[in-house]
Amino acid sequence: MKTVNGDLMNNISTLEIGDLIKEERLIVNAKEDLELLELKKKLIDGNIGDGNKRYDDIIEDIVDQENVIFEVYLVVNILNQSKNNYLIAHNTLKINEREYSIALIKYDSGQITFNERMSTYNQMFKSVRNI
Repeated sequence: MKTVNGDLMNNISTLEIGDLIKEERLIVNAKEDLELLELKKKLIDGNIGDGNKRYDDIIEDIVDQENVIFEVYLVVNILNQSKNNYLIAHNTLKINEREYSIALIKYDSGQITFNERMSTYNQMFKSVRNI
């Protein structure tokens, strides 16, 4: 489990994250709905006035729609951050794997000590745990 913006996220694959990020389309739909509701509000303001129940319903719908947009933005942001964290951890692991391969060669040729070799191994092992 990883913590992103205070939320616990299970380790999920980039494919799963990619699928979830596609939900960004919800933001576009919510924005379009919000624009329509605002237009309706303007029309009602011009024709009816403040005391009408229908006016209050539209204001409520606009607030609800703005909340939906905010929630979708939060989810997309968390997913993007999670994807970036995964990619950073994956790239760090690749770098540490290369360093360990080099350390093995250096150890076999007597250029570094066993402890130095194990130090690069431990770095690689820590990288695996971060993915």
